[in-house]
Amino acid sequence: MRGRKLQIKWEEDETFLRDLYRKEQDAEVQKRLQALWLVRRGYKLSQVAWLMGVHLRTINRWLSWYRNGGLKELMARRRGNSRGRKPFLTEQQIAKLKDEFMKGTIAGPKEAIAWVRETFGVNYSYWGIHSLLRRAGLVGKGKINGERVKGGMSVEMEGSVNAEQT
Repeated sequence: MRGRKLQIKWEEDETFLRDLYRKEQDAEVQKRLQALWLVRRGYKLSQVAWLMGVHLRTINRWLSWYRNGGLKELMARRRGNSRGRKPFLTEQQIAKLKDEFMKGTIAGPKEAIAWVRETFGVNYSYWGIHSLLRRAGLVGKGKINGERVKGGMSVEMEGSVNAEQT
């Protein structure tokens, strides 16, 4: 046997950990709970790391959190900045962009980049503005200018065409 014996003061039993990990909605926390459950069941740390698809050091870090603060500490930790990056545009600026898009002044991401740069002095990449427009519901799969589109024809138009043909 290599290394030292794993010593953890368990506060929960195996079935409780299994049920907790199966009910968890947050994928990041669920993965940690599943790893903890596997360790509690007696799996070697290297096996748990392989099964979870993470490095052995990650498993050790999770166990350290558990030793120091129990499940509360293990579940409270978050990777990176949970709030994400601060947006380049304010909510009011995004609302103006939506208005211009719906008026038809802006037809797509390239026009939106130019308009945002000219109006607000903010530079966006093509995919950055595309992502913003998608989150605003203005472009995306099956949408042009916020309208649902099917086969190059708006869904409202398609219904009227079909009604006239019958």
